[in-house]
Amino acid sequence: MLGRPVRLLASDEGPALGAAVTALAACESWMRRQRKVKEPFGVSDAVACLVKYREPVDPNPAWGEAYRKGLAEFERRLSS
Repeated sequence: MLGRPVRLLASDEGPALGAAVTALAACESWMRRQRKVKEPFGVSDAVACLVKYREPVDPNPAWGEAYRKGLAEFERRLSS
């Protein structure tokens, strides 16, 4: 649709992985505050630690026109 590769999660447990990322970020932030460590640890840091991806799936240019037509139809229905 966008002409960009799609990155699929290695895990089939996306929602659970999202919860684990949030928990890690919160726990590590709390521990750093307790230890007076000034360097922050956010969700992006937790993602870098926990989230793994499969090989990217490259776009198929032959499908582009069908996607463009589908998007146009979706937008038409949305506006009516």
